[in-house]
Amino acid sequence: MDCVEFHHRVGRIMLQECGVSVGEQLLVALSGGADSVALLRALLSLGFKCVAAHCNFHLRGDESMRDERFVRQLCQSLGVPLRVKDFDVEKYRQDHGVSVEMACRELRYEWFGGLLESDNCDFVAVAHHGDDNIETMFLNMLRGTGIAGLTGMKPRNGVVIRPLLCVSRADVLAYLDQEGQDYVTDSTNLLNDYQRNKVRNVILRDVDELFVDGRARIGDTMRNLGDFESLYEELVGGALQQCRLTQADEEKQVYSLVSFKRYSHPKLLLHALLSPYGFNIAQCEQIEAAMREKPSAQKRHFYTSTSAVTLTSEEIVIEKIESCDNAEYLVQFEGVSELPVKLEVKECEMPFDASGIDGKSVVAFDSSLLACKRVVLRHWREGDRIRPFGMNGTRLVSDIFTDAHFTLEEKKRQWLLEADGKILWILGLRASAEYCVQPTSSAYLTLRYAP
Repeated sequence: MDCVEFHHRVGRIMLQECGVSVGEQLLVALSGGADSVALLRALLSLGFKCVAAHCNFHLRGDESMRDERFVRQLCQSLGVPLRVKDFDVEKYRQDHGVSVEMACRELRYEWFGGLLESDNCDFVAVAHHGDDNIETMFLNMLRGTGIAGLTGMKPRNGVVIRPLLCVSRADVLAYLDQEGQDYVTDSTNLLNDYQRNKVRNVILRDVDELFVDGRARIGDTMRNLGDFESLYEELVGGALQQCRLTQADEEKQVYSLVSFKRYSHPKLLLHALLSPYGFNIAQCEQIEAAMREKPSAQKRHFYTSTSAVTLTSEEIVIEKIESCDNAEYLVQFEGVSELPVKLEVKECEMPFDASGIDGKSVVAFDSSLLACKRVVLRHWREGDRIRPFGMNGTRLVSDIFTDAHFTLEEKKRQWLLEADGKILWILGLRASAEYCVQPTSSAYLTLRYAP
């Protein structure tokens, strides 16, 4: 593929599938690698106005700084405005209980969102190409997915566009070679420490060796599945419309439970209905199981961070969750705290006396908690996570609410204790392993909650 054909393909996908025309300003995610460099060069050649954004995650030592230097030199030579930001990935990962990959993704797109406004850009252009899409399909398949996961990434998702999905990695490298354009190489791409690298370096390498034009045929299959997905969405939309009992409403929707039960796979219909509200397939399986239970007068509740599903004997009710109070109440361990609930705090000397501490209404923490800069009492918020005492890793607070069969009103009224950004206690329900009392502790605090 020569440069003219490369530009033609990228220009066509920009106009026909991304819905972006020349004249709109783009924020281009620029790592310095071959893919992002090719994306920037192609967009400039097609006449788009570009602002480059480079994330330095400082995960590869000198190599990370080399990438930043290269990007600065490239943008200077091309006359492209450049924005650079340094990130503390490890701190974010620990604070939010996510993987390094997820931390980088969340930090990157949060920053991009701000740049779209400050630099007056219309879209964020990222450099995923056709081979990346095949890798994504394999990863989704290995994790367990439906039709949508097997179609891979879309050329446009909101303000994020992927103009290189129409070309392969080989096309990218050939394009850069013809342009005489150099780039940097991320050495970690050669390692099999990450799942994507294993798919790229092991599975797809075998596909190339064993099957002529294997990647092209996989791409054809993904496009065919995309057509099936469009038909599936049309049919599902009609089925959901027949099950609906109320008109579309942003705050509350009601569906007929009996109508759902008539379908052979209500779980799939539930997922189509509830996935926009944050429910995953496992939660839909739980809801389906509850639907098949013997009808009773007791309601069943299921939650995500933004929505609630209530099952009655005849209906499926979907409601948006809004915190009943967004205020934060500062907890003063020394002095009087103006709090909406009664919270008794007592400082104790070692040895630790566990009598009366139930981990729910009465909890204990190491006295180092007193050194925290900011301890507040507040209601639940989207994405809140806790590291429950006695468990590895973190859990979404909303999942713990689901386990406890909280009603929507109970969830809205629930109080959380937060210290320096970490959830320490779901009052009356669960304590965190943060600041737990150790044999080496010099002293500890007991906190008693009275609703």
